Amino acid sequence: MGKGLVLLALVFLICVTHLTAQKVSKTKLEMPEKMWVMMHPFISVRVKNRLEHCYSVIEQVKKQKSLDQFENGGCLDAFRHVFTMAFLAQHIRISKLRSLGVAHEKSNRIQFEKNIFENGELPDSVSCQMDLLNNEIGFILGKKYRNVGTDSLAELIVVEIMRGFAWQIARDQNGNYLRCDGREIDIREWERKWRIPKCLVKSNSKLANN
Repeated sequence: MGKGLVLLALVFLICVTHLTAQKVSKTKLEMPEKMWVMMHPFISVRVKNRLEHCYSVIEQVKKQKSLDQFENGGCLDAFRHVFTMAFLAQHIRISKLRSLGVAHEKSNRIQFEKNIFENGELPDSVSCQMDLLNNEIGFILGKKYRNVGTDSLAELIVVEIMRGFAWQIARDQNGNYLRCDGREIDIREWERKWRIPKCLVKSNSKLANN
């Protein structure tokens, strides 16, 4: 390849990386996600294009209120991760998406250190664990329902979440986080703490609805 073509390819790669780093997510990307974009510029374009439609479906499900309305740690949060990864996995290799999910959770740790909130709360270790587990559920369902349309995929995932196929964080009826022994967590005592004794439970767990 001539020097001119090499230079052109490098310029194209830089432009794609810059654009996708801005648009692959609704929020500002931290370094782990930026590095993923740089390593996967062409896949990033495909992810970005599909995410635009993905967000609108998530909003529709939120408005239907078939799941709880917890943006963090609840079934709605679980749906966001399961559906996004299932939707993407219909057309993109799971290994690439898994590394993107890991990069996103690493970025959440950086956002925690910077005191940057995500959906109204600071990220924490259990929330990141929940997201990674639900990503894996998304990969399973994306592979299982590879040829299913978007709306039908969303409906199937809602059903799977209600059946307990995904993960959420235990809460009481007032929305307070619970330990695994059922005791309420005074979140004020854990302000600015990465490791909070929250409890991961199945998405149909009675513990989360006591």
